[in-house]
Amino acid sequence: MHEFVKGADLPSVASLSFLGDAVHSLYVRRMLIERGICKSGELNSESLKFVTAERQAEMARRTLPLMLE
Repeated sequence: MHEFVKGADLPSVASLSFLGDAVHSLYVRRMLIERGICKSGELNSESLKFVTAERQAEMARRTLPLMLE
C-alpha cells in the first residue's frame, strides 16, 4: 500500500509541470490520430497548435472563466 506523500517528499513544481506536459502531449497526439491524421509531419504541426506554452496559456485564459462560474 502507498503511503501518503507530503511536505518535502513532494516532487518539485518543475517536475510536476514536466510530467503534466507529457500527459497533455499524449492526449493531444491520441486525439489527432483518432481524427485520422497519419503523416508524421502533419501530426507534428497539428500538435503544436495545442502543446506549446503559448497555446496552453491561451486555452487557460479561455477556459478559466467557465470554471469560475
